Amino acid sequence: MKLTTLYEVLQSSLKKFSTRTAFSLLRGAGVTYSEVGERVKQIQEMLVDADIHPGDRVAILSSSVPNWGVAYFAITSAGYVVVPIMPDFTSEDIDRIVEHSETKALFVSDRLFSKLSKKTADKLHLVVRTKNLGIISQNVKGGKGEMRTPKPEDLAAIIYTSGTTSQPKGVMLTHYNICSQLEMIDKLFMVYPEDIFLSVLPLAHTYECTIGLILAFSHGCHVVYLDKAPTVSTLLPALKEVRPTIMLTVPLIIEKIYRGAVLKK
Repeated sequence: MKLTTLYEVLQSSLKKFSTRTAFSLLRGAGVTYSEVGERVKQIQEMLVDADIHPGDRVAILSSSVPNWGVAYFAITSAGYVVVPIMPDFTSEDIDRIVEHSETKALFVSDRLFSKLSKKTADKLHLVVRTKNLGIISQNVKGGKGEMRTPKPEDLAAIIYTSGTTSQPKGVMLTHYNICSQLEMIDKLFMVYPEDIFLSVLPLAHTYECTIGLILAFSHGCHVVYLDKAPTVSTLLPALKEVRPTIMLTVPLIIEKIYRGAVLKK
């Protein structure tokens, strides 16, 4: 069956792979697909209580942890628009992105919360810790939000570029845009439920998010997050421990491994 929305991706995987492990931190406890579904409902209830409506923007500013993907699916499958923010953006860029995208709620890791100015944080309806889904702040005046099952043509995500030549620009992607990539990737190489991904790139990176999160989730795979910079000293032991069948990377990381672990021998 062709999946055309992230809601369909979520529901399909929850049904087919409920007992399998979906996400885990290196040397940490795993989260099953069934538990992902429970956490998705928890997040969606938070967003409704925070007066978030279909089409509203909800940002994720976090290191790679299991709840990053949980938040992503909770946001998009309820008809909201996710705004992933790269962890290495400056405080000024983060404030600008939150304002420009008209973000109303934010999922953030403890370390990155300090990058957000108090002025920007105070404008948000809801701020939630990605570590344990605890509410950091909630500024709602009695309103009640709602959810809606998204359609393929609905906006799913706004991805802000790194801003190499100017300020970061938002790229608007529909559910169909994202899900069409899954179909195309499946024609290039096969992914199986038994595959284990080692995730070392930021999940706000479209490459990692599409293949390392959404594609992996759609096939019932287990994704292990490094949650540290992929240096030679952290990555090589992780590879030996996890023994992944798939890992997405970029030339710079491979070059570091080559220089640090191959040339030195």
